[in-house]
Amino acid sequence: MTNIVDGMTKNISSSNRLNSSSREESDHNLKIDQLSVFLITNSQELNSLKNEWQQLFAASDNLFFQSFEWFVSWWQVYGESVGYNLSLITVRHSETKDLLLLWPLVIKKRGLCRVGMWPCQDLGQYGDILVDKNLVDKVCFEAAWNEIQKLKIDLLYLTQVRKNAKVHPFLRQKMACDSESEVCCITDFNGFDTWDDYRLSLSKNFRKRQGRLLRNFSKSGDLQFEVVTDYSEIRKTIDAILRLKREWLAETGNYGRILEQSEASRWLNDIAIQAHEKGNLNLTVLRLNNKIVAGQIAFLSHNELHANIGAYDIQYRSYGIGRIQTEDAMRWCFDNGYRFFDFMPPYDDYKNRWSNLSVDVRTFICPLTLSGKIHQVFFSEKFRRKLKYFYRLIPRFVKKRLVN
Repeated sequence: MTNIVDGMTKNISSSNRLNSSSREESDHNLKIDQLSVFLITNSQELNSLKNEWQQLFAASDNLFFQSFEWFVSWWQVYGESVGYNLSLITVRHSETKDLLLLWPLVIKKRGLCRVGMWPCQDLGQYGDILVDKNLVDKVCFEAAWNEIQKLKIDLLYLTQVRKNAKVHPFLRQKMACDSESEVCCITDFNGFDTWDDYRLSLSKNFRKRQGRLLRNFSKSGDLQFEVVTDYSEIRKTIDAILRLKREWLAETGNYGRILEQSEASRWLNDIAIQAHEKGNLNLTVLRLNNKIVAGQIAFLSHNELHANIGAYDIQYRSYGIGRIQTEDAMRWCFDNGYRFFDFMPPYDDYKNRWSNLSVDVRTFICPLTLSGKIHQVFFSEKFRRKLKYFYRLIPRFVKKRLVN
């Protein structure tokens, strides 16, 4: 696969940019003593930031994962209730008071170690800072970094950072990259005039098997693909997809520490409604005789679709209904002008079969105290691989006790 970091960045558009050339020129010559750094630590301060956050987001080409709605929904419905501490960093121009940079950060105690991380990174979102793309200045990053080092954090642990994230070059300079980059599979529809053109780019055997799966499953009854847009149906659909996901986890002997919590269900319902209101939700299902047998919770950003959570009814897995639902969702993406279908990590062979491009995604680790250095090994990629290996071998009820 080819890496699309540069090409993808060129194709992503944004709206409502701050186009003042005089402001851009002055901000590229900022000195650190011209900046004011503030730490947001409670919900009241966070809510007061709403208008400025939304303006900064509109002036950037960030993903929906960096929007005010995403962060606040996660914090108020999930993060605060399960024990995270809010430590959101803002950088302003000292004279104009303009908000130049916003670094979303939360702190959670893991054993004896206080870990700084992206909000909701456990659910697989892409992590990044928020900054007007026309005002990127290294001194703003340095000011935020200085504030991070003052926080009561033992270890900074930032996952899911795409190579084309604004913060990526800075983190490469300041923090150790924990592992080789993870490959994120993406389908780029640019260059295909029709859906059939794209489909013909897939292997002949893959296309034949896909058609055979669809014909066989269609014999089971009335099969329909649906994009859920009705408010009254969104919550029901989110709950149905999570139920299918949890059933799959139980059947395969796994335990989803986040997805199986009631707080996660409430948060996903809340953010789905807010994303729908902003035009950033893509909620799709496959129905058999009006019963949901597969579904996907995805979020839209500019011309990208990010497939965040997918699930299918395990009793129909021999029919490959996950693959059938995926093709329908990709077809919707193509037909509605979204040029990139992002499968999101982790890498999987089935994702690779559909994709023609990739983006590097990295995890960064930085111990800030002696305790952080001691605990760093437990967050390393090498340790996590060994842990995952033994995790697969133990019974589900033991997994549940270990991860809670």
